Amino acid sequence: MLIIGNSGSGKSWLSGQLSKRLRLKEVHLDSVVWEPGGYNQKRSPETIKSELVKLSMDPSWIVEGVFGALIEELIPHADTLLFLDLNWAVCKVSLLARG
Repeated sequence: MLIIGNSGSGKSWLSGQLSKRLRLKEVHLDSVVWEPGGYNQKRSPETIKSELVKLSMDPSWIVEGVFGALIEELIPHADTLLFLDLNWAVCKVSLLARG
């Protein structure tokens, strides 16, 4: 299952809820793209590709994120695609509430 949408649209919240109820592995694309411990060090393209290949071989996952090119890599392996198409004003309120 893929969940996509703007920042602040509720992708992470929804993926967390669904992964618990459906007992699926939850993956945030941020954790695939960025080195552990922060968001200032991007992983190499080879490492990202390797992670996506490993993930695509697992039959039970929920992936959420806004990295369009990476989502395109996973679409052929997903059985469901959810697009959270919220108004930008709603997303903005959510982002500001995060702090």
